[in-house]
Amino acid sequence: MLESIRMNARNEMVKLTVKRGIKFYYWIAVLLPVVLSILAVKIQSNDMITLPSLNISLSILNVFLMVILPMFVFTAASDLFAGEWERGSLFQVSPINRVEVFISKIVAIFVLCFAQLGIVWVLVSLSMSIAEKNFIWSEIATTFGAFLVSFLPLLAIICLASFISQAFKHGASALGFMILIYAFMYVFPLIISQTTYLFPTAYLDWYQQWGGNVNFAWLGKSIVYLFSFCTLFLTAGYYSFNTKEL
Repeated sequence: MLESIRMNARNEMVKLTVKRGIKFYYWIAVLLPVVLSILAVKIQSNDMITLPSLNISLSILNVFLMVILPMFVFTAASDLFAGEWERGSLFQVSPINRVEVFISKIVAIFVLCFAQLGIVWVLVSLSMSIAEKNFIWSEIATTFGAFLVSFLPLLAIICLASFISQAFKHGASALGFMILIYAFMYVFPLIISQTTYLFPTAYLDWYQQWGGNVNFAWLGKSIVYLFSFCTLFLTAGYYSFNTKEL
C-alpha cells in the first residue's frame, strides 16, 4: 500500500507541477523572498527604519503562510479533486484502490506545499546573509524551527480544502468557494472573538508561541485540536471520495 501511495503521489505531483497555475506559485516562492529581503535591507541602509533580520525573515514567512500557501493549497485541491471530476479522470483505470488514490492526492499537495516552504526558507536565509552585514547565523535555526512547526496548520488547511473541493464538479467553482470560506474564517472571529481558535487560520502563525515563554498547556491543546481537525476532514473527505459514482 505504501509503495502504491508513493508512486501515485509522485504522479499527482508531476500532474500538478506541469500546470501553469502551479508553476506561478513556485516562481513566487523563488522571487518574492529575494525581492522582499533586498527591499528590507535597502530601506534599512537608507536609515528609514531598523528591523532585525529575524523580524524580516518571519514577516516574509507570514506572507507565505497567511496568503500564498493557502491559495496554492486551494488551487491544487480544486484541480486534483473537482477539476479531475470535471475532466472525468478522477478515478484511474489501474490496480490502485480509492483510499490509496485519495491519500496520494493529499500527500502530493502536502509535499509540494512544504517544498515551497523550504524554498522560501533557503532563499530568505541566503538573501539576508548576503545582503545584511550584521546577519546573525544563529537566527537561521530559529527561522527553520518556525518553518518546520508550520506543517501542522498547513496540513489542516489541506484536509479542509480536499473535503470542500469534492462538493463541486468544476475546479473554478471549488477554488472560488474555498477562497470565500478562507476569508470567512478570518472575518468571522472579528465579529465573534470567541470563535477565533475554532478555525485553522488562527494557528498559521503559531510558531510565535514556540519561542520565549512557551505556554505548553496552550500548545498541547492546539496540537490536539489540529490533529482532530485533520482527522475529521480527512475522514469526511475520504467518505465523500469513496461514495462518488462515475
